Amino acid sequence: MIADRRLYTMTDIVATIELLLEAEFGIRVAHRRLHLPHVVGEVAQLCDGLLQRIGLYNQKIHVLSEMNKNIVCSSLKAQKELGYDPKIDLKEGMRRSIRWCLEKGIVI
Repeated sequence: MIADRRLYTMTDIVATIELLLEAEFGIRVAHRRLHLPHVVGEVAQLCDGLLQRIGLYNQKIHVLSEMNKNIVCSSLKAQKELGYDPKIDLKEGMRRSIRWCLEKGIVI
């Protein structure tokens, strides 16, 4: 995955997806968010790391461990070595991803 240049919080990502689902795809969203103390994410990250070290994966724990983090993928190396110049932002990328899922019959 190669990203754009911006740093996104999980809140940014969720809000963008909710906006697109409702405004452009007519899919109703509950807009329920659970606000937990920062320490909960840290504990979940520790648990996630321990589980993965023994070869296990729990999606809910993994996602919980990321909820208080910023999501960023550096595109610097691709920019330097390949001349990569990101043109698709989060909103357009999510729009395309949602459309693809719906075209493939994936329930959202």
